[in-house]
Amino acid sequence: MLPCSSKVQLSPTYEDVIYDDCQSVFDVPCLPVIFPFPLSIFTDFPEMFAFSNNAHILHLYPSHIKQKRPYSKTILEHRLEMIKSSGSGQLLLLKNLKIVRKSEERVKRKIILRAFAVNFLVLLYYFGFTAQTKQYRDLHFSSGLIPPYINIRSDLFVRIRLLKLVYLSVQISPKYNILSCGIRKSMSQLLINIMCLLHNEAEFLNQKRSLNDTWMSERVCSHKDLKFHIPQKIVDSDSKFRNLTKFAFIRDPFDRFISFYLHICKNDNGCWDCGDDMRCVVQNVYKSLKNYEKNPDESTSSLVDRHAAPISWNCNLHQTFSEYHLIKIGADYQKRESAIIELTNILKQKGVPDNLISKISNESMTGETIHGTYKSPGRLQAEKQVLEDTVVREYLHKIYFFDYLIFQFDTSHLDEHYQRLFKRFQ
Repeated sequence: MLPCSSKVQLSPTYEDVIYDDCQSVFDVPCLPVIFPFPLSIFTDFPEMFAFSNNAHILHLYPSHIKQKRPYSKTILEHRLEMIKSSGSGQLLLLKNLKIVRKSEERVKRKIILRAFAVNFLVLLYYFGFTAQTKQYRDLHFSSGLIPPYINIRSDLFVRIRLLKLVYLSVQISPKYNILSCGIRKSMSQLLINIMCLLHNEAEFLNQKRSLNDTWMSERVCSHKDLKFHIPQKIVDSDSKFRNLTKFAFIRDPFDRFISFYLHICKNDNGCWDCGDDMRCVVQNVYKSLKNYEKNPDESTSSLVDRHAAPISWNCNLHQTFSEYHLIKIGADYQKRESAIIELTNILKQKGVPDNLISKISNESMTGETIHGTYKSPGRLQAEKQVLEDTVVREYLHKIYFFDYLIFQFDTSHLDEHYQRLFKRFQ
């Protein structure tokens, strides 16, 4: 008999009890998952599901409650005993399951197809079809790591030809069929300025703008300009965007965190009143991202979430990874120079004139935006704390482990324990 079994409420309200305090009720790692599939899909289509050995399923669905047929205490305790005996089991609580009778074949098929379309991305991660996805999933479950590929709001900028949806009038500057995704604290300000120049060269130059400008409300390319700043949902849903050349800057995750910490937290005091307390910041970032993981609603993401989220949460990369030129960029001169050379080669292939390429190359290397933190007085102190503070490092490893793995950043500065984890994927 499990010591926690007495906590399990088998009344019509037991589902709420389980979801309110899942871990303490079952005393095993558990995760609620909305899963509006018919129960029969598990037996009718077994090839669709590749459950790992340490994943166990407990079905919770309203029809049991409505029909006054809750699980028997014996069955529930037996399921928990199975999980306990397996060592380090993961309990997935699936609710909102639909019951479909065998005789209703047509209705069943429609429900399955509809549900599959809605829940495909959830299934791909939690019941992944590829060996790599299963490894990511199992490692996330067992270690408390922030998982990869959870969508958060991104900034998309486009320079595209012959799209009435985007451009309502003919532009004077060339059209290059280029889309970029701005990942915050990965030289996103520089990227915005480059795309603004390509978007409207004449106006950009008339206003005497520089690639080192910061965001200003009166500038030629504002966040409200839907001819320039494209909502992710439009890009994902419209086939006209599929054949664009796409690029994004990506940055070492620890280095990116330091930039976020100095700008948003220390300078602007925008992080839970933590000020310059880095431990306070990183603990709250981890907690906030874990909460977003449970309810990934882009409209509710905070400024801090969007700046501190893993790189893989941006740009809809779980679907578009192979479509992007992912350019590694750093704040020091050598890393920035390498990135700008890679970018200008892409722009040359798209027919961007030499005068614009020269402007982009020169100005990208000769200045920094006003909120750049690379040479700020506090940066060396922040770098020292990230290097030496074991509490800060543990949280940073948990938040950004998958970024190092997916984007193949240098891992020599990571702790030995996490470097050993990388070997599991090699």
